[in-house]
Amino acid sequence: QLGLPAKCPAGQHCPAGSNSPTSCPAGSFANSSGLSECTLCSTGYAMSQAGAESCNHCRPGTYAGAQGQLSCDLCPIGSYSDSTAEESCRACPGGTLTAAAGASSVRDCRLCTLGSFYEDGRCSQCFWGFTTTSRHATSCSMSASLEAALIASTCSLLAVSVIIVLLSRRFRSRLALLRRQAEAAAEQKVSDCLENVEEFGYPLVLMSASQFKTLTMRELSTRYEGNRSAHRLVFVDTYSRFKEHPNLGRRTVFFSYHSASERLWGPDGAQLELMQRSLEEAISSNEWEEENTYVWLDVFSVPQEREDMKRLAITSLHLYTKCADALLVIPPNMNCDNSIQLMAMDNYEDRGWMRAEVMAYCCNHGVERVYLAGPERLKPATLEWALDMSSSVFTTKMWCCQNGHSGGSCQCQKELLVAPFVALYFDIKSRRHGSIEGIRFFNSVTKKYKGGKDIILPPTYEYTTWEKKSPLKTHHEVRTLFGDLLLRVERRVAASIYAEAGRSHALGEQRPPIARRQSL
Repeated sequence: QLGLPAKCPAGQHCPAGSNSPTSCPAGSFANSSGLSECTLCSTGYAMSQAGAESCNHCRPGTYAGAQGQLSCDLCPIGSYSDSTAEESCRACPGGTLTAAAGASSVRDCRLCTLGSFYEDGRCSQCFWGFTTTSRHATSCSMSASLEAALIASTCSLLAVSVIIVLLSRRFRSRLALLRRQAEAAAEQKVSDCLENVEEFGYPLVLMSASQFKTLTMRELSTRYEGNRSAHRLVFVDTYSRFKEHPNLGRRTVFFSYHSASERLWGPDGAQLELMQRSLEEAISSNEWEEENTYVWLDVFSVPQEREDMKRLAITSLHLYTKCADALLVIPPNMNCDNSIQLMAMDNYEDRGWMRAEVMAYCCNHGVERVYLAGPERLKPATLEWALDMSSSVFTTKMWCCQNGHSGGSCQCQKELLVAPFVALYFDIKSRRHGSIEGIRFFNSVTKKYKGGKDIILPPTYEYTTWEKKSPLKTHHEVRTLFGDLLLRVERRVAASIYAEAGRSHALGEQRPPIARRQSL
């Protein structure tokens, strides 16, 4: 017919109304001429080129599962195809896999290696520490090495835990022991301090007033040891004997003085002269009998050559001042010509030892019979002066403090005063031995400053050291002074008061209320 195209050759098709043939697209074919449409490649076949007269069959190891495929697909891992034109692959027997896609024989199916397992059609490697015991395994199990390591680790952890528990128990036990030991040591320290509440740590050593009035500087310079050998001293072994003796120590004058120089071992000539004159005036003004009056002066009342005996005497300062009937304060001589007129009270007030003696006396007797020696005559001390002197016993400097504690090689003398002042505090709190005037004086001192007894008798102090060659290079260290000793004393006093009240109640005695007994 006119206008119709020529007959379509094979591999092409001529749709109705077309003027020329068209090649079959890839994935289809035309196996004869004169066709108006192409045929899709059937399953198991594929064609990647256009204008094909036929489709290629899929080789073994591949497949085409749909019509019109451009290429054959490789059999996935775990399957195979051992013939051509396959539209699907055969699965490997259970527990076996192919090494790669495109297997063409059942012989290509292999078991999973040890350490891997069959999962979702493939061999998956086990995690570290896990393995398989069979090549047919579908899951992994813990390896023997990991199991052994875990057992060893568990045993180690258990052993460490046991050790920690044992060490913890031992540490707690040790800590509790240390706390008990520290508590026992603290209580023992309180007990040691309170040994001097009613008895001397070292005998009270006195010199008769008549002997002292004629004492020369040469005789005084022999100190305790020389005057003891010369039989100028009187010894009172116990505080109870002092109170009971009808004549011995009936009137005792306590001298407090400050050496003009650290190099001096005691009072100088001018101070001795002033002491003798002041003693005579005190005896006269108080109408005492000279033969029953005695003198306490540290240079012959305290051992000078034996440090251990000196420390025992220091612990008895509280009782020594309690035995005194008068305190005579002698300032240092500041003149080169040793004239009595140039004595300075300011220098006296700067020394901790003398402040301690003033406070110990006033807390036992109040300010009664506290005299300040002057160039002409004795002057009674005022309450304000005594309060100022007592308020800073442990904040002023001792001789050791002024010398940097010999580079840190010596104990601060402030620590030596702890024992007598703890005993003094016990006396004041217990109200059994101290006088009302002394107790009122102590309360006045503590109320004068904010902080009370912690300022007057501080828990700690600053220990300062330096070398003589480098005095500007100082080292400061906070050390324990009274610590919690005062609190422990208060507990003991409270316990003794309640125990006494309990005994009185058991005996049916009528006693004042405890709170009232504690107040002034």
